[in-house]
Amino acid sequence: MKLKDILYASVLSATIFSGCRGILPGLQNPEVRAELEGTYKGKVDGIDITYIVDKEGCMLQFYLIKPFQGGVEIKNMVLTDMGCDNHFDYAPDRYGFVRDRKFFQENSPEKVERLDWVSKKAQSLVKPENKVK
Repeated sequence: MKLKDILYASVLSATIFSGCRGILPGLQNPEVRAELEGTYKGKVDGIDITYIVDKEGCMLQFYLIKPFQGGVEIKNMVLTDMGCDNHFDYAPDRYGFVRDRKFFQENSPEKVERLDWVSKKAQSLVKPENKVK
């Protein structure tokens, strides 16, 4: 077994036994992030998501498709989670400008909950079988 597989198994078992709500507690530790560093791809609720673990933090990317009369709007969503704690730090607003969490808390509290939920679900992709080689 590779060291990364052993590390992943220990982090996963700690998550299960601690009753943690979807957070991989090791990802909050920069040393563990360095071990799990990479790109993970998969589907969450039918949406293709790319989750990136980096020494500096975590990012997730997906396309938001909104139909409207006469066509569709396709928006590239990139959420940045500096602490890998499933609380996004930066996300695009409805115009595509990148805003910090405080902006969304003041102007759109319901969006904060939705984006944190997406971040939490996307972190579940951090598994050896989802890692892009």
